[in-house]
Amino acid sequence: MEDRQNIFIIKEKVLQENFEKYSRLGNICYPMKTNSTLPVLTILKEQIECGENYFSISNLKHFTKLYNLGVRPNKIILINTIATNDIVKTLYDNNVRFFTFDNLTALSNFSKYADIKKCKLFFRLSVNEEFHLHSHIGANSEEIKQMIKFIEKYNIDYGISFYLPKEINNKNNSLKRMLKFIEKKFSKDNIKFLTIAGIKKATSINEKLIKNIKQSLQLKTVFLEPGEYMLYGAIDLKTSIVRFKYGKRKSLILKNGIFSGMLDRVLYNKKFDFILTINGKTIHLSPHIKFGMTKIYVYGGSGDSVDYLGKYYIEKEFANLFKENQEVIIKNAGAYFEEFYIPHGDELQIVYDIIK
Repeated sequence: MEDRQNIFIIKEKVLQENFEKYSRLGNICYPMKTNSTLPVLTILKEQIECGENYFSISNLKHFTKLYNLGVRPNKIILINTIATNDIVKTLYDNNVRFFTFDNLTALSNFSKYADIKKCKLFFRLSVNEEFHLHSHIGANSEEIKQMIKFIEKYNIDYGISFYLPKEINNKNNSLKRMLKFIEKKFSKDNIKFLTIAGIKKATSINEKLIKNIKQSLQLKTVFLEPGEYMLYGAIDLKTSIVRFKYGKRKSLILKNGIFSGMLDRVLYNKKFDFILTINGKTIHLSPHIKFGMTKIYVYGGSGDSVDYLGKYYIEKEFANLFKENQEVIIKNAGAYFEEFYIPHGDELQIVYDIIK
C-alpha cells in the first residue's frame, strides 16, 4: 500500500440490499451529509430515481454534486432548516421544489419569491416536547400549526419530519412514542406525508407502526431517512500502521485518526472495528477487556496528542508482531467518515475499490 493511500472498499450489492430493505417500509430520502462521495451517489442514483425517492441535501455543495451527476432537481430535498434565505433562493432558482422549514419567518420569506403552489414542504418537528430534550433544531407543535395555517390557502402537499437523536433512538419505544405524539397533535391538520430520520436498521423497525400512522393520518407517503444504517456493512477502509511502540504501555499508531474520518470517537465515544492479518490469521482488536489478553492503546496518525482512539485488546501471542505499513481494515467506515476528513485527512490519497 502506498504511504499516503486510503482505499475505501465499497460493496455495491450490500448498499443496494440495504436500500431495498428500507424500501419495503416506505420511500427513501438519502441524507448526503452521511456520505456524499461520488461512488456512493452513483450507486444510489438509479434506485432513488425509481419511484418517489429523494436525495436530502444540506448545502449548495451537495446540490452541485448531484447536478454534476445528472440528478434532476425534482429528486432533491433541502433538509437544513437553518440554511440562509440566499441558499434557499438559489436552490429554488435552480428548480428545487421540496424544502424544509422550522419557523414561520423563514417560510414567510420563502413565499415572497416562490410559487408555493408548485412546491412540497416539510415542517421539522422538534422531539423536545415528547422527550424533554434541548435540541436547537425543529419547531414545537404549535409553531408547526402556525406554518400549516399560513400555507393552507395554497392547497399544496405538506408534511412533518422529525429526527430521533442517538440518546433516545436506543430506546425501543422512541419511534412509537413519537408517532403517537404526532397522531395526537396533528390528526386534524391534513398532513400528506411524514419523514422519519435517525432510524435504526430496517430489520429493527416495526412495519406495523409505519402502516398504522399512514392509515391513521391518511398519509400519501411515509419517507424514511436512513443515514448510518443505509451504509451499514457496505463500506470498509483499508489503511495501515504508522508505528508500534513496545514496552509496558503498548501503543499502536494508525494512519487514520480523529482528523481523518474517526471524529465520532470524540462526538459519541465510538469504538471503531479494527481488523488485521498476522501470520495468516485474521485478528480483531477488541474494545472489550478479556481475560488473558494484552491491552493496546490506539492512536491516529496526525501527530496531535488528542488523536486517541481508545483501549483495545489482543491475544498475547500477537501483541509483539505488528509492523510498520501493515494493512489494517476499519469496518463500517461509510457513514460520517470521509465527510469528516479535515486538513490532515486531505493529505491522504483516497482510492475507491468497488466490489459488485
